[in-house]
This record gives sequence, C-alpha cells and structure tokens, in this order.
Amino acid sequence: MRHPLGNLLLTLFCFTPMVPAHAADTVTISLWHSFRGQEAMALETVVATFNEQHADRLVTRQIDGHRFNDIVEEAFQKNGGPDIVVWAHDKVGPWANRGFILPLDDLVDTDTLDLYIPNCLDAVRSSGRLYGLPLSFETLILYYNRNLVSRPPATTDELIEIARGISNPAEKRYGLVYERGNFYFHAIWLHGFGGRVFDEAGRFDVRSPAMIRSLEFARDLSATHRIIPDTVDWNVEIDLFNAGRAGMLISGPWAWGSLDWDSVPVGIAAMPVVSATNRFAAPFLGVKGFYINARSAHPRSSLAAMTHLTSAFSGCLMNVMAGYLPANRFAYEFNALAEHPITAKCEEQVDSTVLMPSSREMGYVWQVMIHDNATNHPGCLDRIFLEGVSAEDAAQEAWNRYQALAEADQRGK
Repeated sequence: MRHPLGNLLLTLFCFTPMVPAHAADTVTISLWHSFRGQEAMALETVVATFNEQHADRLVTRQIDGHRFNDIVEEAFQKNGGPDIVVWAHDKVGPWANRGFILPLDDLVDTDTLDLYIPNCLDAVRSSGRLYGLPLSFETLILYYNRNLVSRPPATTDELIEIARGISNPAEKRYGLVYERGNFYFHAIWLHGFGGRVFDEAGRFDVRSPAMIRSLEFARDLSATHRIIPDTVDWNVEIDLFNAGRAGMLISGPWAWGSLDWDSVPVGIAAMPVVSATNRFAAPFLGVKGFYINARSAHPRSSLAAMTHLTSAFSGCLMNVMAGYLPANRFAYEFNALAEHPITAKCEEQVDSTVLMPSSREMGYVWQVMIHDNATNHPGCLDRIFLEGVSAEDAAQEAWNRYQALAEADQRGK
C-alpha cells in the first residue's frame, strides 16, 4: 500500500522554485545507487527536483545491489567512482577506515545537523566524525489484528497474557508471530533485558546475563507459553496474520504492502516494555545515507546535492512514492506522513531503538546467531528452539564459533 499521490505531489512541486541552469557555472555531480522499482522512481523524482532548482546537474547510475559494494569499492581503490554513493550505514566504518569517503565535519553547519533525527545522524558517524547525511531509517514495529487484540500490550506480561488467549498450536493459531530464528528480531528482547551485542570493550557479549535471560525469554514464548511457532519464516508469518490465525506480528514497514487490509483490521503499535526490567523492547535501527567520495572534485556541490536529497521535501516524496521513513525530522510535519499510521508509529518507535553495529565483527555475529547457509550450521537461536540446547550452552557455542571466525579472518589478512 502506498500513499495516494494526487494533490500532494502537485502541492509539493508548486513550492519547488525553478532555477535556470547556466552552462558556464554548471557542475555535474554523479550519484551511484542500487535502488529498484518504486524506490528508484522516487529517487529519480527527487533528483529531478534538484536539477530544476540548481545550476549544478545531478546524474545517476543504477547498479545491481548484489554487486554494488564490489563495484563501488573497486572504483574507490582506483581513485575513481562517483561523487556520491547511497548505502546502508553498515559501510560507514569500513569505508571511513579505508579513506574512501570524505569526513564532513568542516563542511556541515549546526543548522543542517539539526534537521535530522539524532540517532539517524549517529549512524553516519565513525570514530566521532561525520561521514554522511542520513536519508531514511528502518526499524521493527508491532502489528496486531483488532478483531483478536482489543488494545496493544504495554508490557511483555500483557503481550503473553493476550497471546495465550488467542493461541491454539493444534489449530495453528498463535498469539504472536515473528522470525524468531533471526537475530535481527531477537535483538528486541536482548536490548529489553539491558544487553548489547558488544560490551564497552567491543567484545561480543553473547554470554552476558542479559543475553542469557533474553534467550530464555524467547524460548519460553514457544516452550512454556506456546504463543509462537517453533519456527516461522516471512511467508508463513504473513499467511498466518492475513488468515486471522495470528493476533500480533513483529515486522518492519516492509510488511505494509503484504498485509491483507481488506480481511484484517490492522492496528500498529510500538514495542512493549519488558516486564522483568522495565526497559523497552528495543529494535535495531538501520539507516541509509549518502556519502561523498574522498577524491571527489566537487565536495561542496556534492554536499549541496545531498542536503537537497535528505531535505524534508525530498523525504516526503520518498515516503509518498516508495514508503521510505525519512531521517529528516521536519518531513513529519507534512500531513501525508503525520496522518499515516505506520509512518507516525515508526517515528515514535525510533526513539526506542539501538543502532545496529556496522563493524566487521558484526558479520561474525550474524553467522553464529542465525542459521549459516554456507555451512548449514544451525545458529544459536535454532540450537535453543529446535534442538533443546540450554541458553548457556548455546551461547558458549556461539562464542567459540565467533572466536574461530575472527581468528581465521585475522590469519587470512
């Protein structure tokens, strides 16, 4: 489901002043992206508005998302590539460390920084320095079937109570569904129990008391309370929710277009508080941003383009056309965003999120916590849910595998 365009886009374009281009003053700025479909169309629309308003020209190149990083990094290594790239924040640290992207602290003023949601701005920093401007964010939220859930749970105790009143595994009915074998989803419980992926010294904190408690809590949702399936993937959880066989669904804004709005009266809520700790069950925050090639010949013109691409105006267009959640906090003053339930609720949820780590070591975490397709090795979560291993033993196994992966990587350097 998308926002209706109609009069909104007409209104936005009416307030977009046109600036004639003068060939002698024109700088051509290149932007590489991996967008497809609606998001590519939305980006091209925003680019067109920039070119209407500025003497400089912004030109784009679309690159296959599966090869994007390899192509961009090869170009960077050869001192080439575009002036601007757009990608998730997981590359900020690695690209900054390799000198690929330009630090912006001396170019961006305080007024510009104040435009963005603070933790989205944090995502495009590395070692205390600013390396990009944030475009959009993603996080998890709670969907619920209003026929089965009269009001969303404020705490996990309430969530369990409501879900138990709905669940009947023998009839394949569940109070809650989410991708419980995916650590991206499990992180909401980890953070709610006061844990983090890495401790203050940067070590994988898989054996911490908070991690153990979160693993036991998730296991009990299935084994004790019987409110979630033992295992579920994206297709199964959407089918269950659309068929009225799941009372609540934890997913992101990407689920919006897959829900059966004609059959299910959908409610949307932020995550509940973990009753045992009185902390919010906090999802990961993922951010997409724009970055300037450290060897760009046009850094100031590139920054002007990025400022336009991440403006409230552009954020509203990206939301209307492609469902993006703008990182520019003033975008939410447009009625189309303020009145849209999923966008408004995600803006509320973003205050209770934890920035997803973007370090190289996070790659090892995904490998040990989730089923590893390359080796067919079960992840920590599957060991607990499907094989009956204790949380402590599964966490120790994950730690051992993490260490082995990190050491092998070091030897290969």
